[in-house]
Amino acid sequence: MDRASKFSDPRVIKSLQQDFIPVTGDTHEIQNGKSPARNWFMTMALGVNPRISSGQTAQGHYVAGADGAAYGFNNNRDVERLLQLLKTGQEKFAQKPPARVTIATSELGSDFTRLAPTGSSLLRIFVRIHPLPAGCHELNKGAARDHIWVLPQEVLAMAEAPATGKFPLPPTLVARLARYHLTDFVRGEPNFWKGSEVKQARFEGTILQKTAETAEIRFTGDYAMQTGNGQRGLDGKMEGTFTLDRASAKIRKFRAFAEGRAWGAGTYTPSPPPGKFPLLFALQETSDAFSKIVPPQGALDGPDYLRGVL
Repeated sequence: MDRASKFSDPRVIKSLQQDFIPVTGDTHEIQNGKSPARNWFMTMALGVNPRISSGQTAQGHYVAGADGAAYGFNNNRDVERLLQLLKTGQEKFAQKPPARVTIATSELGSDFTRLAPTGSSLLRIFVRIHPLPAGCHELNKGAARDHIWVLPQEVLAMAEAPATGKFPLPPTLVARLARYHLTDFVRGEPNFWKGSEVKQARFEGTILQKTAETAEIRFTGDYAMQTGNGQRGLDGKMEGTFTLDRASAKIRKFRAFAEGRAWGAGTYTPSPPPGKFPLLFALQETSDAFSKIVPPQGALDGPDYLRGVL
């Protein structure tokens, strides 16, 4: 039985559905935030994850009771190890059930995630290394994804651009793309680019069609980023088209593709392919429930994400 079939084993699914209450959370919020939920989680996690005491991340999988009792932890995505964690946690739960507690939702606080500013459009970005260089580490075979926030004032500025000739895309949007989204995060959380590390970010649009209701725009972009020591960098080109709703200042449709050459490892993106390797990006509009509650990774960097400064 392969890993995929083991994970979809009816017995496993039944156990997860009947014996556990799955919960997910943003480590940045429940480890570093300020809320009763953060206090509950960190007290629980410290009981089974000694790395937290030395300042490391609390990221991982936990089995816990509602009273804060901790029954197990690991930070590994291997199916067999995760299933073993669930099995062991369930056994410990049976041996020492948690105390019955009553917790009102209001007691947990509501600041679990950052939400997009009112009226923002949401994009999803996909990143992968292709073609994959021969002999590179297994981690390079994955695909990464994130969300992008496009502010209504940026949409409105593009919708009202001149109908003829090229025009620059809003500098705040260009800076947000260059610093926080055009980066190698295939193997983990990326190091975002500093403004001084963005060597080129020129994005220009052309109105293809404009009506009283919509504006269709084609755009191209050239970008180049590099650390001061030159050991990590990325350069490439992007092109795409998108349709804007002029009345609501929202993006109706967005399709874009970027090709880049990347090199070097980040703090949490180790084991890149040697030398310069091909990095591909694809962007499209999204409006599902998931995209509305999961913020862009870059939003954790503070106000610069929305200010869009280089």
